Amino acid sequence: MIRASLGPDWRDGKFFATAGRLWYQRGMIRIAALAALAGLTALAALAGRANADDAGQGALRIEVAVGQTVERDVGFAIGLLCDDLTIVRAELRASTPESNAFSVTGVKEGTTMCRVGTAPSRPSHVFEIHVVAARRRR
Repeated sequence: MIRASLGPDWRDGKFFATAGRLWYQRGMIRIAALAALAGLTALAALAGRANADDAGQGALRIEVAVGQTVERDVGFAIGLLCDDLTIVRAELRASTPESNAFSVTGVKEGTTMCRVGTAPSRPSHVFEIHVVAARRRR
């Protein structure tokens, strides 16, 4: 009787692992894991480099004068994080029952980035805020 074999059979004694086979398999798993880790590290380094070059790309630009307040509707975004709070005074509050408002007041001249929407399952918006000198009144 001819039988097709799809691998080692437990009856021929090759099915059971030996110490040599386990040592070899563990070594191969380690090599594969290190190769994957090296690939992910290289990919993360390239992505970080691209992000540093593209800082501000895709961010909504807001220009505000010192002492002036600007508001933007941000929908259901929850949470606020700004890079430099010495430049702006930022606030997130409910404007209507359906949406929130992001309010920015210029404190001193400069540029900062703010992210509105830090909750993982909610929408988020990134703003590049430029605070300029207040216009003189005549």
